[in-house]
Amino acid sequence: MTRRSTKRRKIVLSAFVVGLILYCVALLWLLPGLLKSPINAQLKQNHLKINYQHLWINPLTLDIHLRETTLEDLSGHSILDAQKMTIDWQLWPLLNRHININHLLLKEATLNLHLNADNQLIRPALNPPSGDSQWQFSPGRIEVIDSSLYLQRDQ
Repeated sequence: MTRRSTKRRKIVLSAFVVGLILYCVALLWLLPGLLKSPINAQLKQNHLKINYQHLWINPLTLDIHLRETTLEDLSGHSILDAQKMTIDWQLWPLLNRHININHLLLKEATLNLHLNADNQLIRPALNPPSGDSQWQFSPGRIEVIDSSLYLQRDQ
């Protein structure tokens, strides 16, 4: 091997490593911040807020993993408590302000619903999407494992 080809390989390898580091930095620090704003806006429109203890994004599959997630309405009533939540989503529609979820996995979750005497949902009180929202949301398949559903009905 000549010196020139060895030097060229070092430059290519260095560029690859720097690119990989930049990809991981963008994925682990910038992407959660980019996703947090539209998701929180959509939740706030429905009078909801989300709290989680740990967020991790798989750099190869772009799956979002949340641990100890709580979804509450603004009055503080818990709607969903999940020990593990995995979200399989698509990156490219995000560029067009469209959140497209392929698969949502809830594990060891507790879902609390409150119904009135006519079996209409009281809590959570979900609003239909308004026309002024710039973001679109498309849920896909939802899988719930080892979970509980609590229904409270007014008489």
